[in-house]
Amino acid sequence: MRRFFLLIPVSVILFTMCSQTTWVKTDNGVIIRLRSVSADIPGQMKLEIADNDVIHVLASTKKGFSEEKSLCVIDQDLPAPDFRVKQVQDTLMVSTVRVIAKVSLETGQVIFCDENGKVILSEKAGGGKSFAPVTVEGTSGYSVGQVFD
Repeated sequence: MRRFFLLIPVSVILFTMCSQTTWVKTDNGVIIRLRSVSADIPGQMKLEIADNDVIHVLASTKKGFSEEKSLCVIDQDLPAPDFRVKQVQDTLMVSTVRVIAKVSLETGQVIFCDENGKVILSEKAGGGKSFAPVTVEGTSGYSVGQVFD
């Protein structure tokens, strides 16, 4: 009986740890594992600081990210500019001297603001991202959508 009562607190602690969002600061940005298990919300996201006013956002429904080169960000051998990462409740803020990206740790919604906090661009509430599995000529992939307000 004593073992049973010991298992309850251990189970609660493990469940709580598994359901928490984790984020890790990297040399050039941050990797976020989102809390939601909804199929409409990516499992993880990566924000890469490309310049003081450019933040490259990636989202993935699976663990890990594609190793293929991005067509939207030109590779440079320059170090990432200084940036800060700060969590305030359910929002992770990644900021440079020129731009702030606010990411909902629940939905993955990204809001970009200038250095004064004025909204520049905001994804639709709830995340604005969609991933639909597709197969094209025998190759599996995703049809991806993104909606901004």
